[in-house]
Amino acid sequence: MSDRELLELIASQVGKLTTQVDLLTKDMAEVKTDLVGVKEDLAGVKGDLAAVKEDLAGVKSDLAGVKEEIAGVKSDLARVKEEVAVTKSDLAGVKEDVAGLKTLVASIESTVTRIEHDHGEKLSALFDGYKLTSERLERIEKEVSKHEEIILRRIR
Repeated sequence: MSDRELLELIASQVGKLTTQVDLLTKDMAEVKTDLVGVKEDLAGVKGDLAAVKEDLAGVKSDLAGVKEEIAGVKSDLARVKEEVAVTKSDLAGVKEDVAGLKTLVASIESTVTRIEHDHGEKLSALFDGYKLTSERLERIEKEVSKHEEIILRRIR
C-alpha cells in the first residue's frame, strides 16, 4: 500500500470516526436534554414528596388529637361506669327501703284495722251506755215530775 492509499484509508477512517463522534455528540446532547427533563421531573417528585410529608405531618397531628379525644372518652366512660355502679348500689338500697316500708305499711294497716275494730266496739258500747243513761234519765225525770206534782198538790 502506498502512502496515498494509507492516507486515503486514514482519511476515510477519520471521516467515519468524525461521523461517529458527531453522532455520539448528538446522542449525548439528547441524553443531556433527557437528563435535564429527568432532573426537572425529579424536582417535581421532590416537591410532591415534600407536600406528602406535610400532609402526613398534618395527619399525624390529627391522629394525636383523635388519640387525646379517645382518651377523654375512655375517661368519661370510666366515670359513667362508676356512676352506674353507685346508682345500682343506691337503687339496691332504695329497694331495701321500699321493702321495709311495705312491711311497715302492712303492719300499720293491721294496726289501723285492729284499732278501727276496737274503736267500733267501744263506740257501740258508749252509745249503748248513752242510751241506757238517757232511758234512766227519762225514768228519773218522770219520777221527779210525779214527785213534784205530789209536792205541789200538798203545798196547795
